[in-house]
Amino acid sequence: MFCVMSEFHSSEMYPGFTLSFENGWEVSVQWGTDHYCSNRKFQRVGNRREDMPRESFTAEVAIFDSNSRSDWSYDEEADKVYQQDVSTVTGHLTTDHVASIITQVSHFKRSEKANQKVESQDTVEHGAKSA
Repeated sequence: MFCVMSEFHSSEMYPGFTLSFENGWEVSVQWGTDHYCSNRKFQRVGNRREDMPRESFTAEVAIFDSNSRSDWSYDEEADKVYQQDVSTVTGHLTTDHVASIITQVSHFKRSEKANQKVESQDTVEHGAKSA
């Protein structure tokens, strides 16, 4: 069976990164102009990436489930990731909050749809479905 690899991805446009976990879930952590973080209002000259601040006291997080849905959020008081009715991001999170989200999401189970997707990839790569 094909195994989804965990990966780190850096953002070409903004300061930040995305973590893709073996369970099919992803956590995107972004900060800088246009993100819900402490340096959101930073005034830059032009659109050069070099002009953006590369650090921030807080960050914005988007959580994508293994079906690529981003209707997940984080409750700071309960320290819990939960599903909402609409696509959303959670902003102004500290490093401790981001670490908690990453830990929780990395332990979530793969959805049935994601398992089917992995089987389909396995069929393409090996020419036949594994038994």
